Amino acid sequence: MRKMILMLALLVSISFAFSQVKRSENLVALSGKKYYVHKVEPKQTMYAISKTYAVSISKILEVNDKETTDLKEGELLKIPYTEPTTVIQSLKYKHYIVKKGDTLYSLAKKFGTTEEELINLNAGVEVALVEGRRLIVPLIEEHQPRYDNDYYYHIVKPKETLSSIGRRYNISLRKLKQLNEDIDPQKLKPEDEVRIPIGKARAEVIKIGMVNKKTKGLKEVLIVKDGSKYKGPLTQIPKGWVPQKPADSDLDDEEYNSIYDVEEPTDYEAEFKRNYEMVVLLPLKNSFSGMTNYYKGMLLAIQENENVPVTINVYDSGRSKTRVRSKLKVHRDADFIVGPYSQDVFPASLSFANDETTVVSLLSKNNAVYTDENVLQFNTTENSINHRIAAYIVNEHITDNVICFNGRSFQRYTDAKGSSSEKIKRLATLINSIQDKGVANETNFKTSFEKVFDKSKKNIVIVPESNHKVVNSVLNVLNVFSMHDVEVVGYYKWKVHPNIDPEMLFNLNFTYFTPFHYLSTENQDFTTTYKERFLSFPDDFSYMGYITMSKLLKGINSGGKYFYKKPLQKIMKHKNGGYESIDLHKVQFNKNFSIKVD
Repeated sequence: MRKMILMLALLVSISFAFSQVKRSENLVALSGKKYYVHKVEPKQTMYAISKTYAVSISKILEVNDKETTDLKEGELLKIPYTEPTTVIQSLKYKHYIVKKGDTLYSLAKKFGTTEEELINLNAGVEVALVEGRRLIVPLIEEHQPRYDNDYYYHIVKPKETLSSIGRRYNISLRKLKQLNEDIDPQKLKPEDEVRIPIGKARAEVIKIGMVNKKTKGLKEVLIVKDGSKYKGPLTQIPKGWVPQKPADSDLDDEEYNSIYDVEEPTDYEAEFKRNYEMVVLLPLKNSFSGMTNYYKGMLLAIQENENVPVTINVYDSGRSKTRVRSKLKVHRDADFIVGPYSQDVFPASLSFANDETTVVSLLSKNNAVYTDENVLQFNTTENSINHRIAAYIVNEHITDNVICFNGRSFQRYTDAKGSSSEKIKRLATLINSIQDKGVANETNFKTSFEKVFDKSKKNIVIVPESNHKVVNSVLNVLNVFSMHDVEVVGYYKWKVHPNIDPEMLFNLNFTYFTPFHYLSTENQDFTTTYKERFLSFPDDFSYMGYITMSKLLKGINSGGKYFYKKPLQKIMKHKNGGYESIDLHKVQFNKNFSIKVD
């Protein structure tokens, strides 16, 4: 009966509306520890409560002696109180236009940073550092002024004199000389410090450490000033939030409030709406169970992000382009179209993509992201994963014995020419060219591997193959050598195929890259809730549905309709095409049957 009801629910358009959770202001002390007391309101979920207070579900269950996440209206929950860290500092950035001859190394040196940081700031720059591209780079800070209870120490700038400094702070030259008897006015030079009475430098003191118009912070902060508070990422300070100005401030209201403004170092402007419309298309009816589990994962992500103002319409797309078009004609004004999860049917959604409607691809192979600027690719493409594999090999294992499976045999891979970025590009091109070209011939595999294997070194074996028969043949051969130092690099699909023995993956230190971080604390909470809600363990499709919808809703909530165009996130813009998430995690199986995620 449960399955019949669920299937009926999947075939209709569904709108989700949940109760928003507000942080309680009631604090109590029990056994020397502080707790919030939260009263459960109608439709609130344990997910939403845990995220509001930034406390894991397991911790809330523990302190309340609860075994399940079930909630009753009016129930009182104890929520552990954590003291927020006070950080009054931010990172600063500016734009830089790439010039001919620039390299990641030269730019990192020029701006006092690292190549890794430049890659984090500019998605895909390691692939496409081209002349004319605009990069985000760290702003080299000038010497920061200091102050104490009595004085603010002004840092002299070029061409400044004691007279001009006095006029700036409304102090007579005679008074300024008395305060700075150790300074010869005729020998004043840049970077010298001039004492200014603290009462005359209120504006400068307020600015130190506060957020000005050109700053961008990546860390969560707590800004506290005279009773006015804001806690959260610096880039998300609400526009309507106004700090309380001190009574003795020399600034007018507009000048004081502008100190706290936050602007992105880009042309991007967040566009927020009162409500967003989303259409989700999945092949649910008469499909394998994976798609139903994908939907269940999405459903829990929607509940977790219930404060996002979005109406979500879920349809069974089947494998029919006609059905997809007929459903989308009813929702021509939708902000997002998610799916369908089918190579053959996906083009039907593309005809509805435009500047107002973004199509979110769930496919791992999707050429549309390279040609249509209104496509958002959340499931990282195989091409980008291959590039990440190449970067991993070049940056961490280029001195090891690198072996590449080309579909028919094993060959030793060496490349000593050029820069790291050039080596990565060449190896990625090779992997793309031989991907999924394999044939199952276990006898030949063993002979060719023995020729290139080196038991005196670490052997890194790249196997760009998805066909489970070929993969099984390769792993059976490599498993014979597993007593030596061998690491096999492949794809996450291997671990979900029922015909591939998981024990061999552990024996061979199997490594892969995935956009889905299953072992994070957040996803562990998801696992607990999923088991209680659906009386079964989540599979890979459950996680993919959950993580995809979570990223989408959180992006909308923080950055508006076009959040994916926002800088300083791991989303790459393809030339003449759309946007692709390249936020990949390295997952490694170990011989002691543990799994490590970076």
